[in-house]
Amino acid sequence: MTKYKSRVGAILMAMCICTSSAIVMSTPVNAAKKRTTYVYVTKTGKKYHSTKKCRTLARSKYIARVTKTSAKKKYTACKVCH
Repeated sequence: MTKYKSRVGAILMAMCICTSSAIVMSTPVNAAKKRTTYVYVTKTGKKYHSTKKCRTLARSKYIARVTKTSAKKKYTACKVCH
C-alpha cells in the first residue's frame, strides 16, 4: 500500500509541475498591464484635475470623470493638483 501511495503522490506531483509550467510558459514574460488613469474636467474649464477635491473645483457644479488620454487633447493640467 505504501508503494501505491508514493507512486500516486509522485504522479500527482509531476502533473502539478507540468500544469504550472504550462501556465507560466503560456504567459508572456514582458506583458505589461495597462492601467487607465482618470481625471476630472468641468464644462467650461480649460484644465484637467487629478483629484475631485482640488480647491479650484470647489465651486464647480458639473464635474465629469474622463480618461487622462482624452483630457490631454482638449485641456491642460491644473497647476494646483498636478
